[in-house]
Amino acid sequence: MTMKRRHFLRIATLAPVAAAAANPAAEPLPPVIGPYLQHPSPGVMTVMLLTKGDGEVALEVNRGGERTVEGTAIPGCEWTVWKSRIEGLRPGAEVDYRVRWKQDGAERFASPVHRFRVPDATAETSRFLVFNDVHDHLETLAALLEHVDDGDHDFTCLLGDIWNDPSPRNGAEVVFRTLDALVRGLDAASKPFFYIRGNHELRGGFKDRLAWLFDIPALDPAAKFDEQNWWHSHRIGPFFLIATDTGEDDGFHTPKDSYKRPEFWQGYRKRQVPWLEKLVGEKAAGDAPWTVFLGHIPLFDPASWHSDPSREFWRPVLTRTRIDLMLAGHDHSWKFVPENKPFELKKTDAEGNPTVESFTPEWPILIGGGPSIREGTVMKVKADRRGLSVDLVHTSGKVLHEVRMKA
Repeated sequence: MTMKRRHFLRIATLAPVAAAAANPAAEPLPPVIGPYLQHPSPGVMTVMLLTKGDGEVALEVNRGGERTVEGTAIPGCEWTVWKSRIEGLRPGAEVDYRVRWKQDGAERFASPVHRFRVPDATAETSRFLVFNDVHDHLETLAALLEHVDDGDHDFTCLLGDIWNDPSPRNGAEVVFRTLDALVRGLDAASKPFFYIRGNHELRGGFKDRLAWLFDIPALDPAAKFDEQNWWHSHRIGPFFLIATDTGEDDGFHTPKDSYKRPEFWQGYRKRQVPWLEKLVGEKAAGDAPWTVFLGHIPLFDPASWHSDPSREFWRPVLTRTRIDLMLAGHDHSWKFVPENKPFELKKTDAEGNPTVESFTPEWPILIGGGPSIREGTVMKVKADRRGLSVDLVHTSGKVLHEVRMKA
C-alpha cells in the first residue's frame, strides 16, 4: 500500500504525541500550536495560533503585507491565543497565508506558507470527517488517521468528548497536548475544524476556559461558564449543518442536587430553542440539498435515556423542517438508528419502577464509537446535489456501516 508523503509524516509525528500523553514527562509540548483554521463561512475564515507566553504575532495573507493579530492570555496557564478573522474573500478561491511570532524583539516562530480554500455555499461537492469520544486517547486518534487520506475532507467536525474532564493540572498540559495532536493530524492549518461540546467537556477545572481555543459565532470566551453559548450552524457546499450543544448526560429523573445540575442544563437546552426556531423560520438552509443535524448525545438512542431532555425541547422545532441525517456520539459503541422504525427502551420512572417506552425517530442517526482502539471510529461524510454518503470507519480500517442517500 502506498501513502502520500505528507500523510505519512503526519502519522509518524503523532506516535510520540500519543506516548507523551501517557507519560507527560516523555516529551515537552512545543512552544507554538498552530496555526489552525476556525469558523469557516462563505468568503470568511479565522486563523488562530497559540503561543507559550506573549509577544507579537503578524499574519500575512496572499503575500499582501502583514497585519497585526490581537492576542489574549488564557487565564490560569502560560498560553496566549491569537485570532484573526479574514473577511472579503472570494468563495471557492485559494488563499495563501503565513504567521510569525516575535518575543522580546526576537523571532520565535515563522510558519511555512499554508493554503486553504475559501468556503463556498454554491460548491457542487463537499466532504468532511467526524471524530467523537476521543477522551484524550491520542493512540486511537493516530490509528484512525492511518485510514484518512488528504482527499477525504474539506473540513472536520469534532463531535464532543474529544477531551476528558479537561484539567488545569500542569498548566492544562493534557488539554493542549490533545489540541496539538488534532491540529497537526487533521491538517488544520489548511482545513478548518469546528467543535461541538460533549458532556465530559462540561467537567474538570479547565472546562470554562476551553472556549478560548475556538472561534464560534455566539461564544464569548470571557463569559462565565453558565453564560457561554456553544451552538452554531454552517452552510458549506451542499451541506447545511446544525450544531447543537446537548449538555450533560442528565435526565428528567436526575436528582436536583447531582453534580450534573439538571435544572441548569434544562434551561440551557431551552436557550437553544429560539435559535433553532429562527433557523427554521428563516429557512437558513436555503437551497442546500442536505441538512445534517449534529449533537454529541443522539436525540434517539435504543441504548440510553440520556436523549430525553434535548429531544423534548428540540424535536417540535426540528420536525418543522427537513433533517436528512443526525450524527452523534456519546455511547462509545457505534450504532445506526433508522428513521420511521419503532424501538423500545426500558427505563425507570421517578419512583424507581421499570417502564418501557416506544420511540419512532423521524430521521436516521449514525452514532460513532470510542475512545479505545477497539471501539474508535471516524465518519467520512461526502455529498453533492445528487446524493449523500457516510462511511463509518473503524481503527482497523474496516468500514463498519455505510449510509447512502439519494436526493
